[in-house]
Amino acid sequence: MLKRFTDLYSFKETEAEEFKSFKMSGMIFEARGYEAEGLGHVSTMKASGLAGMMKMESFIVDPFDVDAPLLSIDRIKAMGKDSLYLELYDTCLNAGRDEERFETVKERYRSLKDIPYKKNWYDDMRYRSSILKKVNMFRSADIDACISDFVDAYLELLKAAKPCDREKKIAKAREYSEGLLNNGGPATDAFLKTWGKEKTGEFFRKVLFG
Repeated sequence: MLKRFTDLYSFKETEAEEFKSFKMSGMIFEARGYEAEGLGHVSTMKASGLAGMMKMESFIVDPFDVDAPLLSIDRIKAMGKDSLYLELYDTCLNAGRDEERFETVKERYRSLKDIPYKKNWYDDMRYRSSILKKVNMFRSADIDACISDFVDAYLELLKAAKPCDREKKIAKAREYSEGLLNNGGPATDAFLKTWGKEKTGEFFRKVLFG
């Protein structure tokens, strides 16, 4: 997935040596943050545990240079299941929510089992076209295809997105990332419990969200 973006944008890895590899809750994590010229901040994170029986991958695009929503992809493989959290968050300054192209992808994969969504503080920011699915491992190819189609739609949206004031966009985007620090979230809570708010905030700003 990273290559899809590095083919289009010039990437430079951010300096965050202490967060490149770490252990938490019995899992080993590897994380990288990048500045993508003309786009914004991009991050990747991988984790594995339980002797390789549980694996997780995350991919986040936080646009600062164009008026587009934040893209968050989380995929977890464990206990014979392949779970996907494919979400968009409204961090735009002026652009309206263009969800039609993502709704089309969602409809294409409606036969895959949904993960029940639990209400959270960021619901007003979260696109209704976000996709949460869980399948048996033998249907992992369907998850691959769903991610690919959704990212295709996102890249098309980026092409049409207008340039914007970087500092104002960062401030807007941090309503979500700083909101996670202040209000928590399914993945954020584990970091807050282990590291506390200060170190988790440093990780978020240097690596995950910029």
